[in-house]
Amino acid sequence: MAEEDKDLGDNKSSKSIKLEMDKNSLNKKDEEIFSYYSNKMKSQRDEMQKFWLKLIGDAKKEVSVKNKNQEKGKLDIDSLINYYPDFFEAEKKGNYKNLPIFSRYLLEKKSNILPEKIEISFVIDNSGSMDDRKIDAARKALSVTLLSLEDFNNYLKANGERLNQKVEVLSETWFFGSNFYNIKKLKNKSSKDDDKDIVNSIVKLDAKDGATDDAKCLKKIYEDISSKDKMDLKTGKLIKIIFEITDGASSFPGLTKDVVKDLLGENIEVYAFQIGKNSEKSKNTFDFIWNEGLKEKRGIKIGENVETLPKNLLEVLQDNMNKIFKR
Repeated sequence: MAEEDKDLGDNKSSKSIKLEMDKNSLNKKDEEIFSYYSNKMKSQRDEMQKFWLKLIGDAKKEVSVKNKNQEKGKLDIDSLINYYPDFFEAEKKGNYKNLPIFSRYLLEKKSNILPEKIEISFVIDNSGSMDDRKIDAARKALSVTLLSLEDFNNYLKANGERLNQKVEVLSETWFFGSNFYNIKKLKNKSSKDDDKDIVNSIVKLDAKDGATDDAKCLKKIYEDISSKDKMDLKTGKLIKIIFEITDGASSFPGLTKDVVKDLLGENIEVYAFQIGKNSEKSKNTFDFIWNEGLKEKRGIKIGENVETLPKNLLEVLQDNMNKIFKR
């Protein structure tokens, strides 16, 4: 598929989304900031395009599938046990023809069962402690990830027939501090507003929102999950993934830990990245929320190497997408 679609990476989806927007929808400063980050992360976005193409190409392929109860082939022990009375009679006659006690391997097409929708939420710390270096790292991470997901969605639309079903990827962005607000909503890309929301997710990150109360934001996301969504999450029709980026630890760790457990209980994948220099108390609090008592560690401490945030975020995203498309 990657060979067939070698020109796909040069299509409209790989270009700056500012081309899709009304020239008057952004002020010059915002446009410059967005252009800087989209250009800065272009090489990583190009690498993600290769990943998406391979992921879709691998989602449907011919695989070797074992078929039991064949009339010829290698003896299958389970089948022999199930059909032993027939085998016993055949042994008396010396005729084993047509006994379904063998197995063989046939190459047949297998289509993965894919979700109908994948929803990815980014929950970003916009508290006063987010300095310029941390904001820069978060903007880079958001830029490459949000734009890459747009590329992925376009590839999925173009390859629906190959996957034998429609798969849609939606993303949203939340900022939290003392309060929280939704910058980019989960919605189909039907207007230029969605592109503008991507830009705002990057340029509006400014560390002007006070404390670090992520609990209320995560709880809002949890409360917005409908009964139908919960059923679809159980059956695999819907996949939800939440990525939180913070430079410290929650102001209300007990409440945050409770809502993280609630989200995990609904089959939602939740991860957090802690960036910047933190005290031992802050790191312990982060571990208490995101790692202690959980089957799988959900908290990733990046520390002072904040420039590695985009790479770490993309790696976790890739791991999750591989699980979805190659299960």
